[in-house]
Amino acid sequence: MMAKRLIGDLRSLIVLNLSGNSFTSTIPSSLGNLGELESLDLSKNKLIGGIPQQLENLTFLEYLNMSQNQLTGPIPQGGQLETFSYSSFDGNPGLCGLQLSKKCENTDAPISFHSKEEESESENGFTWKVVVLGFGCGLAVGIIFGHVTLSRRSCWFWRSFVGSRDLKVYKNWVFPDQAHPVDLIKRGMAVQDANSPHGLRLLIEDYPYAVDGLEIWSAINTWTREVLIETCTIIIWIASAYHAAINFGHYPYGGYPPSRPSISHRFIPEEGNPECEELKTNPEKAYLKTFNSQLLSVLRIAIVEILSRHSTDEIYIGQRDTREWTEDAEVLKAFKKFEKKLKEIEEKITRMKS
Repeated sequence: MMAKRLIGDLRSLIVLNLSGNSFTSTIPSSLGNLGELESLDLSKNKLIGGIPQQLENLTFLEYLNMSQNQLTGPIPQGGQLETFSYSSFDGNPGLCGLQLSKKCENTDAPISFHSKEEESESENGFTWKVVVLGFGCGLAVGIIFGHVTLSRRSCWFWRSFVGSRDLKVYKNWVFPDQAHPVDLIKRGMAVQDANSPHGLRLLIEDYPYAVDGLEIWSAINTWTREVLIETCTIIIWIASAYHAAINFGHYPYGGYPPSRPSISHRFIPEEGNPECEELKTNPEKAYLKTFNSQLLSVLRIAIVEILSRHSTDEIYIGQRDTREWTEDAEVLKAFKKFEKKLKEIEEKITRMKS
Protein backbone atom coordinates (compact mmCIF):
# COMPACT_ATOMS: atom_id res chain seq x y z
CA MET A 1 0.00 0.00 0.00
CA MET A 2 2.77 2.42 0.96
CA ALA A 3 4.68 1.56 -2.22
CA LYS A 4 1.70 2.50 -4.35
CA ARG A 5 1.32 5.81 -2.57
CA LEU A 6 5.03 6.55 -2.98
CA ILE A 7 4.62 6.27 -6.73
CA GLY A 8 2.28 9.25 -6.58
CA ASP A 9 4.88 11.26 -4.66
CA LEU A 10 7.31 11.28 -7.59
CA ARG A 11 5.65 14.43 -8.87
CA SER A 12 8.55 15.56 -11.06
CA LEU A 13 8.67 12.29 -12.98
CA ILE A 14 8.46 12.79 -16.74
CA VAL A 15 8.87 9.26 -18.12
CA LEU A 16 7.65 6.04 -16.47
CA ASN A 17 8.25 2.78 -18.32
CA LEU A 18 7.27 -0.42 -16.47
CA SER A 19 6.52 -2.59 -19.50
CA GLY A 20 7.27 -6.31 -19.53
CA ASN A 21 7.63 -6.80 -15.76
CA SER A 22 4.81 -9.32 -15.10
CA PHE A 23 3.11 -7.01 -12.57
CA THR A 24 -0.16 -8.57 -11.38
CA SER A 25 -1.52 -5.76 -9.23
CA THR A 26 -3.96 -3.00 -10.11
CA ILE A 27 -3.00 0.38 -11.52
CA PRO A 28 -2.61 2.72 -8.53
CA SER A 29 -4.83 5.77 -8.65
CA SER A 30 -1.92 7.76 -7.21
CA LEU A 31 -0.43 7.83 -10.72
CA GLY A 32 -2.84 10.67 -11.29
CA ASN A 33 -0.66 12.82 -9.02
CA LEU A 34 2.24 12.75 -11.50
CA GLY A 35 1.31 16.07 -13.05
CA GLU A 36 4.58 16.34 -15.01
CA LEU A 37 4.32 12.88 -16.58
CA GLU A 38 4.60 12.86 -20.37
CA SER A 39 5.09 9.15 -21.09
CA LEU A 40 3.49 6.17 -19.34
CA ASP A 41 4.14 2.60 -20.50
CA LEU A 42 2.51 -0.23 -18.52
CA SER A 43 2.24 -2.66 -21.43
CA LYS A 44 2.97 -6.40 -21.41
CA ASN A 45 2.20 -7.00 -17.74
CA LYS A 46 -0.68 -8.82 -16.01
CA LEU A 47 -2.38 -5.78 -14.54
CA ILE A 48 -5.98 -6.29 -13.46
CA GLY A 49 -8.92 -4.08 -12.59
CA GLY A 50 -9.94 -0.84 -14.23
CA ILE A 51 -8.14 2.25 -15.43
CA PRO A 52 -8.29 4.85 -12.64
CA GLN A 53 -10.32 7.95 -13.39
CA GLN A 54 -7.52 9.98 -11.77
CA LEU A 55 -5.33 9.48 -14.86
CA GLU A 56 -7.39 12.22 -16.49
CA ASN A 57 -5.27 14.63 -14.43
CA LEU A 58 -2.17 13.84 -16.51
CA THR A 59 -2.60 16.85 -18.78
CA PHE A 60 0.94 16.65 -20.18
CA LEU A 61 0.69 12.99 -21.15
CA GLU A 62 1.82 12.53 -24.77
CA TYR A 63 2.47 8.79 -24.87
CA LEU A 64 0.38 6.03 -23.26
CA ASN A 65 0.62 2.26 -23.62
CA MET A 66 -1.51 -0.10 -21.50
CA SER A 67 -1.76 -2.86 -24.09
CA GLN A 68 -1.33 -6.59 -23.39
CA ASN A 69 -2.71 -6.67 -19.84
CA GLN A 70 -5.86 -8.00 -18.16
CA LEU A 71 -7.59 -4.68 -17.54
CA THR A 72 -11.37 -4.52 -17.41
CA GLY A 73 -14.15 -1.95 -17.49
CA PRO A 74 -14.61 1.27 -19.44
CA ILE A 75 -11.80 3.54 -20.56
CA PRO A 76 -12.26 6.90 -18.78
CA GLN A 77 -13.37 9.56 -21.23
CA GLY A 78 -11.82 12.87 -20.32
CA GLY A 79 -8.56 14.75 -20.36
CA GLN A 80 -5.69 13.27 -22.34
CA LEU A 81 -7.02 9.70 -22.15
CA GLU A 82 -9.59 10.26 -24.86
CA THR A 83 -6.90 11.46 -27.29
CA PHE A 84 -5.18 8.07 -27.51
CA SER A 85 -6.06 5.44 -30.11
CA TYR A 86 -6.95 1.76 -29.72
CA SER A 87 -3.27 0.75 -29.86
CA SER A 88 -2.77 2.21 -26.38
CA PHE A 89 -5.36 -0.21 -24.93
CA ASP A 90 -5.18 -3.19 -27.30
CA GLY A 91 -4.84 -6.69 -25.85
CA ASN A 92 -7.22 -6.13 -22.91
CA PRO A 93 -10.33 -8.21 -23.73
CA GLY A 94 -12.18 -6.87 -20.69
CA LEU A 95 -11.80 -3.20 -21.65
CA CYS A 96 -14.46 -1.26 -23.49
CA GLY A 97 -14.74 2.29 -24.77
CA LEU A 98 -14.86 4.61 -27.75
CA GLN A 99 -11.29 3.76 -28.76
CA LEU A 100 -12.07 0.03 -29.02
CA SER A 101 -14.39 -2.05 -31.15
CA LYS A 102 -16.02 -3.24 -27.92
CA LYS A 103 -18.40 -0.54 -26.71
CA CYS A 104 -19.52 -0.22 -23.11
CA GLU A 105 -23.11 -1.26 -22.42
CA ASN A 106 -23.51 1.14 -19.51
CA THR A 107 -21.27 4.20 -19.81
CA ASP A 108 -22.42 5.46 -16.41
CA ALA A 109 -21.24 2.37 -14.58
CA PRO A 110 -18.39 2.94 -12.17
CA ILE A 111 -14.95 1.65 -13.07
CA SER A 112 -14.33 -1.82 -11.68
CA PHE A 113 -11.25 -2.00 -9.48
CA HIS A 114 -9.68 -4.97 -7.80
CA SER A 115 -10.96 -5.46 -4.26
CA LYS A 116 -8.85 -3.89 -1.50
CA GLU A 117 -6.67 -2.26 -4.12
CA GLU A 118 -4.34 -0.43 -1.81
CA GLU A 119 -3.70 -3.50 0.34
CA SER A 120 -3.34 -6.09 -2.43
CA GLU A 121 0.15 -7.15 -3.42
CA SER A 122 1.39 -9.79 -5.82
CA GLU A 123 2.05 -13.23 -4.44
CA ASN A 124 4.96 -13.86 -6.80
CA GLY A 125 6.96 -10.89 -5.59
CA PHE A 126 6.34 -8.52 -8.48
CA THR A 127 4.70 -5.63 -6.62
CA TRP A 128 4.73 -1.87 -6.81
CA LYS A 129 7.46 -1.90 -4.13
CA VAL A 130 9.80 -3.02 -6.88
CA VAL A 131 9.13 0.26 -8.64
CA VAL A 132 10.13 2.38 -5.67
CA LEU A 133 13.10 0.23 -4.65
CA GLY A 134 14.36 0.17 -8.22
CA PHE A 135 13.89 3.86 -8.84
CA GLY A 136 17.50 4.70 -7.94
CA CYS A 137 18.89 2.08 -10.29
CA GLY A 138 16.37 3.06 -12.90
CA LEU A 139 17.48 6.67 -12.68
CA ALA A 140 21.07 5.69 -13.46
CA VAL A 141 19.97 3.52 -16.36
CA GLY A 142 17.71 6.32 -17.54
CA ILE A 143 20.58 8.78 -17.63
CA ILE A 144 22.65 6.38 -19.74
CA PHE A 145 19.68 5.64 -21.99
CA GLY A 146 18.97 9.35 -22.33
CA HIS A 147 22.54 10.06 -23.34
CA VAL A 148 22.47 7.35 -26.02
CA THR A 149 19.04 8.43 -27.23
CA LEU A 150 20.00 12.08 -27.51
CA SER A 151 23.29 11.17 -29.21
CA ARG A 152 21.43 9.19 -31.85
CA ARG A 153 18.69 11.81 -32.20
CA SER A 154 15.90 9.27 -31.93
CA CYS A 155 12.86 10.58 -33.85
CA TRP A 156 10.55 8.73 -31.48
CA PHE A 157 12.10 10.37 -28.44
CA TRP A 158 11.93 13.89 -29.82
CA ARG A 159 8.38 13.45 -31.09
CA SER A 160 7.00 11.87 -27.91
CA PHE A 161 8.75 13.77 -25.15
CA VAL A 162 10.94 16.70 -26.07
CA GLY A 163 8.39 18.44 -28.26
CA SER A 164 5.74 18.67 -25.56
CA ARG A 165 8.31 19.39 -22.88
CA ASP A 166 9.59 22.38 -24.83
CA LEU A 167 6.13 23.93 -24.76
CA LYS A 168 6.30 24.14 -21.00
CA VAL A 169 10.00 24.76 -20.38
CA TYR A 170 10.30 27.43 -23.05
CA LYS A 171 6.94 29.07 -22.49
CA ASN A 172 8.59 32.30 -21.36
CA TRP A 173 11.79 31.78 -23.37
CA VAL A 174 12.75 34.81 -25.48
CA PHE A 175 15.38 34.38 -28.17
CA PRO A 176 17.11 37.81 -27.90
CA ASP A 177 17.57 37.24 -24.15
CA GLN A 178 19.96 34.39 -24.93
CA ALA A 179 22.60 36.83 -26.15
CA HIS A 180 25.53 36.68 -23.72
CA PRO A 181 25.59 40.44 -22.89
CA VAL A 182 21.80 40.56 -22.43
CA ASP A 183 21.90 37.46 -20.24
CA LEU A 184 24.58 38.97 -17.99
CA ILE A 185 22.58 42.18 -17.55
CA LYS A 186 19.35 40.28 -16.94
CA ARG A 187 20.98 38.19 -14.19
CA GLY A 188 22.48 41.27 -12.52
CA MET A 189 26.05 40.33 -13.40
CA ALA A 190 26.75 43.43 -15.50
CA VAL A 191 25.48 46.88 -16.46
CA GLN A 192 25.70 48.81 -19.70
CA ASP A 193 28.76 51.07 -19.90
CA ALA A 194 29.87 52.62 -23.19
CA ASN A 195 33.37 53.25 -21.82
CA SER A 196 33.99 49.59 -20.92
CA PRO A 197 35.11 46.83 -23.31
CA HIS A 198 32.19 45.28 -25.18
CA GLY A 199 29.92 48.04 -23.79
CA LEU A 200 29.49 46.25 -20.46
CA ARG A 201 30.91 46.71 -16.98
CA LEU A 202 31.00 43.51 -14.97
CA LEU A 203 29.82 43.80 -11.37
CA ILE A 204 31.86 40.71 -10.48
CA GLU A 205 35.33 40.95 -11.98
CA ASP A 206 36.45 37.42 -11.09
CA TYR A 207 33.83 35.71 -13.24
CA PRO A 208 35.55 33.66 -16.00
CA TYR A 209 32.29 32.78 -17.72
CA ALA A 210 31.51 36.46 -18.21
CA VAL A 211 35.04 37.70 -18.94
CA ASP A 212 36.05 34.94 -21.35
CA GLY A 213 32.55 34.64 -22.75
CA LEU A 214 32.45 38.30 -23.79
CA GLU A 215 35.72 37.89 -25.69
CA ILE A 216 34.33 34.88 -27.56
CA TRP A 217 30.96 36.60 -28.09
CA SER A 218 32.69 39.61 -29.65
CA ALA A 219 34.72 37.41 -32.00
CA ILE A 220 31.63 35.46 -33.09
CA ASN A 221 29.64 38.67 -33.55
CA THR A 222 32.26 40.18 -35.86
CA TRP A 223 32.52 37.02 -37.95
CA THR A 224 28.81 36.18 -38.22
CA ARG A 225 27.86 39.71 -39.23
CA GLU A 226 29.79 39.40 -42.48
CA VAL A 227 28.62 35.83 -43.09
CA LEU A 228 25.00 36.72 -42.29
CA ILE A 229 24.96 39.60 -44.77
CA GLU A 230 26.37 37.39 -47.52
CA THR A 231 23.96 34.54 -46.68
CA CYS A 232 20.87 36.77 -46.62
CA THR A 233 21.91 38.37 -49.91
CA ILE A 234 22.22 34.96 -51.57
CA ILE A 235 18.81 33.83 -50.26
CA ILE A 236 17.05 37.02 -51.38
CA TRP A 237 18.79 36.92 -54.77
CA ILE A 238 17.80 33.31 -55.49
CA ALA A 239 14.20 33.81 -54.34
CA SER A 240 13.69 37.01 -56.34
CA ALA A 241 15.84 38.21 -59.25
CA TYR A 242 17.44 34.88 -60.09
CA HIS A 243 14.10 33.05 -60.02
CA ALA A 244 12.40 35.78 -62.07
CA ALA A 245 15.17 35.92 -64.68
CA ILE A 246 14.96 32.19 -65.35
CA ASN A 247 11.19 31.68 -65.17
CA PHE A 248 9.52 34.93 -66.16
CA GLY A 249 11.68 35.37 -69.25
CA HIS A 250 10.52 32.02 -70.60
CA TYR A 251 6.89 32.39 -69.56
CA PRO A 252 5.38 33.53 -72.92
CA TYR A 253 6.64 30.29 -74.46
CA GLY A 254 7.11 27.89 -71.56
CA GLY A 255 3.88 28.95 -69.84
CA TYR A 256 1.94 27.01 -72.48
CA PRO A 257 2.42 23.34 -71.41
CA PRO A 258 2.28 21.78 -74.91
CA SER A 259 5.17 24.03 -75.99
CA ARG A 260 7.53 22.95 -73.26
CA PRO A 261 6.43 19.72 -71.54
CA SER A 262 8.34 18.57 -68.49
CA ILE A 263 9.34 15.32 -70.20
CA SER A 264 11.42 17.32 -72.69
CA HIS A 265 13.74 18.49 -69.92
CA ARG A 266 16.59 16.10 -70.67
CA PHE A 267 20.26 16.09 -71.59
CA ILE A 268 21.38 16.09 -75.22
CA PRO A 269 21.95 12.45 -76.26
CA GLU A 270 25.58 11.36 -76.31
CA GLU A 271 27.25 10.02 -79.40
CA GLY A 272 26.88 6.30 -79.86
CA ASN A 273 23.64 5.68 -77.96
CA PRO A 274 20.31 4.80 -79.66
CA GLU A 275 18.68 8.15 -78.79
CA CYS A 276 21.44 10.05 -80.56
CA GLU A 277 21.13 7.87 -83.67
CA GLU A 278 17.36 8.35 -83.74
CA LEU A 279 17.79 12.11 -83.41
CA LYS A 280 20.07 12.07 -86.46
CA THR A 281 17.99 9.78 -88.65
CA ASN A 282 14.47 10.82 -87.64
CA PRO A 283 14.51 14.09 -85.64
CA GLU A 284 10.73 14.55 -85.91
CA LYS A 285 10.06 11.19 -84.26
CA ALA A 286 12.63 11.90 -81.55
CA TYR A 287 11.04 15.28 -80.88
CA LEU A 288 7.49 13.88 -80.67
CA LYS A 289 8.63 11.47 -77.96
CA THR A 290 9.25 14.44 -75.68
CA PHE A 291 5.54 15.34 -75.61
CA ASN A 292 3.25 14.18 -72.84
CA SER A 293 0.05 12.34 -73.57
CA GLN A 294 -3.18 14.31 -73.40
CA LEU A 295 -3.99 12.77 -70.02
CA LEU A 296 -0.64 13.75 -68.49
CA SER A 297 -0.88 17.25 -69.96
CA VAL A 298 -4.33 17.81 -68.46
CA LEU A 299 -3.15 16.36 -65.14
CA ARG A 300 -0.15 18.70 -65.11
CA ILE A 301 -2.29 21.75 -65.86
CA ALA A 302 -4.75 20.76 -63.12
CA ILE A 303 -1.99 20.30 -60.53
CA VAL A 304 -0.40 23.65 -61.37
CA GLU A 305 -3.79 25.34 -61.16
CA ILE A 306 -4.57 23.81 -57.76
CA LEU A 307 -1.14 24.61 -56.32
CA SER A 308 -1.35 28.19 -57.63
CA ARG A 309 -4.53 29.00 -55.76
CA HIS A 310 -4.29 30.98 -52.56
CA SER A 311 -6.26 30.19 -49.45
CA THR A 312 -9.28 32.41 -48.85
CA ASP A 313 -8.10 33.11 -45.29
CA GLU A 314 -4.46 33.66 -46.23
CA ILE A 315 -2.77 36.46 -44.30
CA TYR A 316 0.01 38.39 -45.98
CA ILE A 317 2.95 40.16 -44.39
CA GLY A 318 1.75 43.24 -42.56
CA GLN A 319 -1.86 42.04 -42.28
CA ARG A 320 -1.57 40.23 -38.95
CA ASP A 321 -3.77 41.19 -36.03
CA THR A 322 -0.81 41.35 -33.68
CA ARG A 323 2.18 43.64 -33.93
CA GLU A 324 4.98 42.11 -35.98
CA TRP A 325 8.40 43.20 -37.18
CA THR A 326 6.75 44.51 -40.37
CA GLU A 327 5.24 47.32 -38.27
CA ASP A 328 8.57 48.35 -36.82
CA ALA A 329 9.35 51.92 -37.94
CA GLU A 330 13.07 51.24 -38.37
CA VAL A 331 12.41 48.13 -40.47
CA LEU A 332 9.85 49.93 -42.64
CA LYS A 333 12.26 52.82 -43.18
CA ALA A 334 14.98 50.43 -44.36
CA PHE A 335 12.50 48.63 -46.61
CA LYS A 336 11.32 51.91 -48.20
CA LYS A 337 14.94 52.79 -48.94
CA PHE A 338 15.46 49.38 -50.54
CA GLU A 339 12.21 49.68 -52.50
CA LYS A 340 13.25 53.10 -53.83
CA LYS A 341 16.55 51.67 -55.04
CA LEU A 342 14.77 48.83 -56.87
CA LYS A 343 12.44 51.30 -58.61
CA GLU A 344 15.45 53.31 -59.78
CA ILE A 345 16.96 50.13 -61.25
CA GLU A 346 13.65 49.28 -62.92
CA GLU A 347 13.41 52.73 -64.52
CA LYS A 348 17.00 52.46 -65.74
CA ILE A 349 16.33 49.08 -67.38
CA THR A 350 13.16 50.45 -69.01
CA ARG A 351 15.09 53.39 -70.50
CA MET A 352 17.75 51.04 -71.85
CA LYS A 353 15.10 48.90 -73.60
CA SER A 354 13.33 51.88 -75.20
